[in-house]
Amino acid sequence: MKEVVSIINFIRSNGLNHRQFQSFLIEINGEYGDVLYYTAVRWLSRGRVLERFFMLRQEIYNFLKEKGKNASMLENQTWISELAFCVDILKYINEINIKLQGKNQLIPDMWFHIKSFEMKLKLLQTHIEKNELTHFPNCKKLFESSEFSLSRVKFVEAISILQQEFNNRFQDFKRHSQYFQLLANPFNIDVEDIPVELQMEIIDLQPQDILKDSFKASPLLFFAELPASLSLLSSCNFHTFIL
Repeated sequence: MKEVVSIINFIRSNGLNHRQFQSFLIEINGEYGDVLYYTAVRWLSRGRVLERFFMLRQEIYNFLKEKGKNASMLENQTWISELAFCVDILKYINEINIKLQGKNQLIPDMWFHIKSFEMKLKLLQTHIEKNELTHFPNCKKLFESSEFSLSRVKFVEAISILQQEFNNRFQDFKRHSQYFQLLANPFNIDVEDIPVELQMEIIDLQPQDILKDSFKASPLLFFAELPASLSLLSSCNFHTFIL
């Protein structure tokens, strides 16, 4: 989206007196400062700037034409449709970023956020394949016009690349998924879903209501304070999974 960065920087330099851009520029300057002059990627994954750009695309087009600036990309239906897709998909990426950056989380909490995001990507991909745009609101508005058509193959491929990137980045989490589930709630987990060496102790643990209350009161300290009869569980290095 180098074109978007270039256009926004041009607006910042030349559009201060245009009423329709004032709130847009205030938001950009307040959230990003001068970062737009130096990076074309990082800011796109933050805030609502790209969405605002999409919403103001007609006004931006008129402004560029008035200034004699090249505005051909805003005449290109393919480029605009890809912009709409980026706005919609970045919404979901922003959501997972916010969740993963939350404070006072166990790593299992992060793992569940990741799994949820992977499921959402799978659903989004299926919906694109079926021309179902409920979860792509900007695409939906755009493609309600007969002038635009859905680049289904390209968008499905983009989601596939995102899925693969996510899978590669968090593959280490997958190796510990059994422990994450156990740490999240040892009283609800299916015995068959945990390491074999811990299964007998989990069976002994789960019926004990007093221990269940203790877990609810202090999940972070729970395993370290288990009785000697549950020594395998208490000796597990669960603290490595706590942020």
